[in-house]
Amino acid sequence: GWCRLERLARVMTSTEHAKVLLVDKECTLTETGAHDYLYDTVGSGQFSMEEDRQRLASCVLKLVEYRLNVLLDSGDLGGYRRTMSWSHRLLENLSTDLPHVRMQQSCPDLANPLESFLYLMRLRSPTKRADGTIPLLLATSLGDVTAVEALLDARAAIARTENRDI
Repeated sequence: GWCRLERLARVMTSTEHAKVLLVDKECTLTETGAHDYLYDTVGSGQFSMEEDRQRLASCVLKLVEYRLNVLLDSGDLGGYRRTMSWSHRLLENLSTDLPHVRMQQSCPDLANPLESFLYLMRLRSPTKRADGTIPLLLATSLGDVTAVEALLDARAAIARTENRDI
């Protein structure tokens, strides 16, 4: 768990493609890529003391929140949306809530599931694509059933369609 936290910290705080040398066994050294941390999450690690898992939960949450805010500050909404949709995976097997992001001054009615989801993902419309991804795909990758239902009620696009003149 602790080594996985170190790898996640390297990825979440770096603006470059993070490569990490990983010692798998006594004599095995592997170079892992920037997205390998998605497969070996901190919460799925082996802990000799179960209390350590909970101590690391707050660290993982802070790392994810830090990354989300850096992406928002830089205007990288695509990276923000991807990180937000992965957040449930990064927090898997850890007893913690999903990350909180800074609220903007023009915050909508967050009691409305559709408005809340659109705001959280920084989307303008339930029917328009953002960075090549439809909102419904983002909601499903986040595992947010309420948002999926709200998007379907709002007639969100369920597939990519293009009109091309041949």
